[in-house]
Amino acid sequence: MSRAATLPGQAPGPSDARPAWPWVLAALAFAALVRWAVLAGFMGSDEVTYLSGAMGVLSGEWPHTDYIGALRYGVNLPVAAFMALFGVSEWSALAWGALASLGELLLVYLIAARLWGARVGLWAMLLLAVMPVHAHFATRLMADPPLSLCLGLAMWCLLRAESPQGRALDYLGAGLALGACYWLKDAGLYVAGLMLVGYGLLNRRFHWRWAWLVLGVLAMVLGNMALMAWAQGDPLHLVHSGRNSVGRIVESTSPWFYLKALFVDLRHVGLLGWLALAGLVQLLRGRTAAATDRLGQRLVLLWALGFVLILSALPIRQNNYILLFAAPLAMLGGLWLASLGRGLACALFALAALVGLLLASLQQASLHAFTANSRAAVQLADAQPQRQIYAPTGAFRADQYARMLGQVNPQRPPLRSLEQLDHDLAAGRVARAWVMRDPQTQGWGAPEDGQWGGREACLNPLSLRVEPQPGRGLGRPVARALLALSGRLPASVAALVQRQLGVQPSRWYEVIPGCRVAPLA
Repeated sequence: MSRAATLPGQAPGPSDARPAWPWVLAALAFAALVRWAVLAGFMGSDEVTYLSGAMGVLSGEWPHTDYIGALRYGVNLPVAAFMALFGVSEWSALAWGALASLGELLLVYLIAARLWGARVGLWAMLLLAVMPVHAHFATRLMADPPLSLCLGLAMWCLLRAESPQGRALDYLGAGLALGACYWLKDAGLYVAGLMLVGYGLLNRRFHWRWAWLVLGVLAMVLGNMALMAWAQGDPLHLVHSGRNSVGRIVESTSPWFYLKALFVDLRHVGLLGWLALAGLVQLLRGRTAAATDRLGQRLVLLWALGFVLILSALPIRQNNYILLFAAPLAMLGGLWLASLGRGLACALFALAALVGLLLASLQQASLHAFTANSRAAVQLADAQPQRQIYAPTGAFRADQYARMLGQVNPQRPPLRSLEQLDHDLAAGRVARAWVMRDPQTQGWGAPEDGQWGGREACLNPLSLRVEPQPGRGLGRPVARALLALSGRLPASVAALVQRQLGVQPSRWYEVIPGCRVAPLA
């Protein structure tokens, strides 16, 4: 390895195209350490759905369902495979997303190093490693990290295919990777398809070898349809179930959602948006490393800009979808850092890393505060195996999650939902059960979780204090420090800190035996 290939901040040179594998492995180890430090784990949303689907695959009982989240076999099958190999545990459940996150970092290096040299690839890896949303979702049981991995693999194969040495096999690989997106989230395939049509039209690149890409996509889509026909009785079951899903994944109605996330509300991207913008400006001015492949450079630019524009135009606006264009943003940011002197580049990365780690730890702490009472309810139920407990959605799903992973007392009954409580009260079949009210999850989950007026006549308050479960990882000391400082902050900021990181204890009630109440209309 030449000296030129081992100095991350030095200006790129001809030998920079040689792989700097020791640095790559160090960057991957650093990224793994970051993800371990801000490990998220359970929240209570799609994690339970995916875990349930994986457990169904593992047991050979493929449940028939119309919920699209349970039909994402690109998540359920690999998670089931990890559990079959390593046993049923939370680590096995999270392994697919965590490895996909690290795999995407490696692809970012390969793409950026191919186009602009090893230093750009290394800086891009490091920037993506400390991107808050990337680190956060890597340790949650979600479809987004594997989806981003498949998209990155498709771009890597297409980059190779579009080069002078490209082969039909590379186009086929790109198509298979894009088709794999359909197994994870079909919206990923649709958005990528629109972006690639734009790439082909702008560069007049459509030719007969693109048929291999289409063949790869069709093979994966038809494979999914065959599985749906076998498991669900309808080859188009995924399409039918997801017909209205796009309208359900809107976090914001503003078309500026992603631009605001990149440049104003930096909670999810840290400084990466501004670093990528600097790289884009430098690239357009011709003051960065010259690309060895102009078509590949255009592909990366369209990957970044095209996804932002398409997702902004469609009703698909959630912070997890930022992962779809995080990789090209990291490449643009890495391109700018590689054009700077070594000292300045390292200082800017250190600042980006500090901000990214702080924001990722705050996301971790906020999630753990949100689930603190839910996790505590599961532990209380374990300690009271003869007691029936009714709980809101967060605790109910926490119990489902822990039960599937074998983390609960098998001698006790499962927690029941508040919706079930209302039905049981109406039928008069509740005797000496306990009921939980959780301020942390109030207003989230089922509507019945916030409708207490009717059932309160049958509840007596208990003098029971259940200590919330503490957070873990880097978020725990960060949250503790901010909460300690909140008294010295402006009132509005202090209230925000308390709301996001503080935990209000749950309230507990006992059902009056024989009490009946009419169900809500």
